[in-house]
Amino acid sequence: MRRIAALGLSESSVGVQAGLSRDVIRSIRRGIESGRQRGVSTDTIQRIAPVLGTSAEWLVSGTGPEEAEPDQPEVPTIPLPQGSEIVPAPVDLPSRNGYRTDLPVMGTAAGSVIRQVDGFRLEHEVIDLVRRPPALVSNDKAYAIFVVGDSMAPKHLPGDLCFVNPLERPQIDDSVIVQTRNHDDDPGQAYIKVLRKRTASHLVLQQYNPLATIEIPLQFVTAIHRVMTVKDLFGV
Repeated sequence: MRRIAALGLSESSVGVQAGLSRDVIRSIRRGIESGRQRGVSTDTIQRIAPVLGTSAEWLVSGTGPEEAEPDQPEVPTIPLPQGSEIVPAPVDLPSRNGYRTDLPVMGTAAGSVIRQVDGFRLEHEVIDLVRRPPALVSNDKAYAIFVVGDSMAPKHLPGDLCFVNPLERPQIDDSVIVQTRNHDDDPGQAYIKVLRKRTASHLVLQQYNPLATIEIPLQFVTAIHRVMTVKDLFGV
């Protein structure tokens, strides 16, 4: 729990980012506090360790460095044409401390009502607060979600954090969050997909894994929000 506090994360967000249940950390903590916890599976430890920036060894025994050394991928050297030079992009970003940590991450629950199509339930509960990118400094409607499922891989991987702007109208080929509801008592279903077409009666969406096209009648769509790109967020 020390690592969770040090990183300023919530228990539920650690579980989601690790690809596990939102309640897994809380269950482990309660088990330890009550003396009922007899151990944690190796798979669970190995999933949680990277999220907490540490090693499985440190989580199990407390030995070794608490903070794991980040992997340094080998970067290929690309020869430049003779006489060329590298010019830094004219981007003036604030320091890390300049970002307000108040943008809500909304809770999600996996599941789908359409076969072979990953969906989720977008809950009203805020499970975490994250740093607010420059483009969203004054946007009090913006939110973020952790991606559930791998239907949009490799564009959006399970556990990726996506920032959503409800105030900007999505364009064709944008990634979008589409929220649907079939009847008044329906808790609702949501999808992260690519918007391919908008007609007078339907939204046409696409997912990558497995490749599929989904048509949703507009009468069941309660909201469609644009997922922002890195270029959008930082004005690069």
